[in-house]
Amino acid sequence: MGRGLKIWFLSIAVFPVGAGTSACLWSASAQACTTVIECANAAVQAAQAASKTADALEGKISQLRQQLEAYKNQHYYLANAPGLSVEYGSKVKPTLAPVSVTFQPAFKSPPVVIISAHNPEGPGKYPDNIGVITASGFTVISSNAWYNYEIDWIAIGER
Repeated sequence: MGRGLKIWFLSIAVFPVGAGTSACLWSASAQACTTVIECANAAVQAAQAASKTADALEGKISQLRQQLEAYKNQHYYLANAPGLSVEYGSKVKPTLAPVSVTFQPAFKSPPVVIISAHNPEGPGKYPDNIGVITASGFTVISSNAWYNYEIDWIAIGER
């Protein structure tokens, strides 16, 4: 993720106007060159530091995106009552393809499944439907898709 640094060079010409004037201009020009070089060096150092900071931030942003995706697709156990188990989670649906959810572990028989779609950008245009429900999972069929379109779900059954 390298970033190019642009360095501009300043050319100073000394034109003799007279012996005293030429020496005075040369002294002023040398001092100006030193100041310009010092400023250029400081600018290069600042740009290099900014580039390192930007690279570090890009790495952190990438790491946070991976953590967010892992979080969005996790399963949770809410409760285990005598004879019943509740599992819930969220699954991102970025394409029009059906979304599959696998229970961990499987239920004894197909559980009751409830879904709810969530999209921070606004409601979907089409209804979301549960396809096949088995003891090991279910599918969601929908014509909605977006990079942050989520299917929130809850399953209640025996384990």
